[in-house]
Amino acid sequence: MIVVLAIAVILLGFVIARVGKMPVFVSFKKCVLSVNAVFEQAVNQAEVTGSKIVIKYDNRSFYPTTKNISNNDLFQEYLSYKIPEGVVVTFPDNEFEEIDSPQYFKFYPGGESAGPKMLLTFHGHSATIQISPLTGLPIYKIID
Repeated sequence: MIVVLAIAVILLGFVIARVGKMPVFVSFKKCVLSVNAVFEQAVNQAEVTGSKIVIKYDNRSFYPTTKNISNNDLFQEYLSYKIPEGVVVTFPDNEFEEIDSPQYFKFYPGGESAGPKMLLTFHGHSATIQISPLTGLPIYKIID
């Protein structure tokens, strides 16, 4: 009986220690999906409003720069995202630009878009996100 109780206490210690901590891959995938969601919302807003939507990436954050969107709190919330600490963002196609220079993603009402390919890395996990120039939809790929 004492041995069973001791094993139960040890197992309970492992379970309690894991509560509230998200595994690395899960938190990384959440980041990738959040960036993807910002781009999907930008595509939708461009089609609904009939105007060009510009998302700027600067200082580890995505946010809209389109005047009619940036003043609206509801759209601002859906079109903004801050990259968590530890996630490294690079733009492999822009190797000659400064690392800290802002990047722009443009979405047009007809579905077209423009923007650089992104590479996100976090604790040995990597993912690419690029915008389809024809449909505007983001395409992400987890690389392990």
